[in-house]
Parts: sequence; C-alpha cells; structure tokens
Amino acid sequence: MTVSRTSLNTFAARRVVPLVGLCLGGATLLAQELPARPAPPPIAAGQLLIATRKSRDPDLKGTAILIAQMDDQGVIGLVLNRPSEVRIARLFPRLEKAQSARPQPGKTQTPKTGNASEFVFTGGPLNIGVRGLLESRFHPEGAIHVAADVYMVSSAALLEKALASAPPASSFRVYAGYAGWTAEQLKHEIMLGWWDVLPWDSTAVFDRNPGGVWPRLSKPH
Repeated sequence: MTVSRTSLNTFAARRVVPLVGLCLGGATLLAQELPARPAPPPIAAGQLLIATRKSRDPDLKGTAILIAQMDDQGVIGLVLNRPSEVRIARLFPRLEKAQSARPQPGKTQTPKTGNASEFVFTGGPLNIGVRGLLESRFHPEGAIHVAADVYMVSSAALLEKALASAPPASSFRVYAGYAGWTAEQLKHEIMLGWWDVLPWDSTAVFDRNPGGVWPRLSKPH
C-alpha cells in the first residue's frame, strides 16, 4: 500500500499536537506549584539600607546606608556608621581656623567623643567626591533634597559655606566617597536578602553614636 506524503504529515501532526499540549500543560502546572518570588520593596531617596548577615560585599558588611539620591543615572548611598579619624579641615584648608577643634581642658576629641561634624565619614567604597548632609529649614541653592529637612550638598562652595558656620553634628555631616548601584543592581541585592530597607529616620542619619546605628537597626535573619 502506498502512503501519500499528505497522509504522513497528517499523522505526524496528530501525534505532535498532543505532545505539545502535554508539555505546555506540564509547564503550567509547574508554574502554579512554584511559589511566586516576592517583588522588591519600592526604593526611594531617604530610605535606609541595613546590611544583613547574608551580604556578600566585604566593603559594605555591617553598614547602615542612607539612599541620598536615586534617578536614571543610578543610586547614591552614604554610609552613616563609619566615621574616620580625618578632620574636615584637611579637606578644606581655608576653613582650618573655623573647623579647629575646641576641646575642653584635659580632654581630647575623637569622632566618638567630640563634635562628629568635625570629622569626615567614609561614605562608601567609591572614592569619588565629597558630599555633605545638611539639615535646614530652607532649601539651600544647588543642594539635592533627600528627605524631610535634610539636603545633600556636593559642590565645594556649598560645603565651605555650610562649614563656615561651624554647624553641630546633629545637623551636618561630611562624607568622602559613596556607595553606588544601578537601580536594577540594588533591587537584585535586596531580593537576594543582602539588605533590609527601612523608612527615613533622622535620628539614624545624625546619631551621636554613629558606630551604634547598625547594631540598633539590624534584624536577626
């Protein structure tokens, strides 16, 4: 008996279609059985990133970071809990007199015991630029709004102007360097569980004991 090519094609189609349907059905069942992956929380300037114990970045282990800016260019974060031993006067020599320490007799100031606004904080592993966080009732010209009454200043002129008034540590900090991500990169790290995202907290930003911020805000995982 001679079998035409048309008959063979029809026979093959009848065998393949059920198999395709079976495969697709299996994929549908599999997708229904797998738990949905939780979406990352919305990210915005003013939020805090608290490194979890799952973090794989040695440069940011045990850090509390303020998201100071987020836009199409990426995310800029400033580490809140790493004061250095470097005085701001070393970065701005012209303000050395205004920023010279005024310790009480018999006492030596350090980032922990003195005015924290006199010392530079290590803002992150990207050693580019100097930025300041300033609390002000008015929007300083050229500054970037972060949250509430806090602004980020990055130009030398604005930083010098702010420093000239010798602001207290409760309203001003200076950071050398920063932590940076693309928006997608940061969302991926959050989904991996490397960061807890907390809402704005001014007490964490200008904490009198910066070293205690991460232990206070970190969660056991």
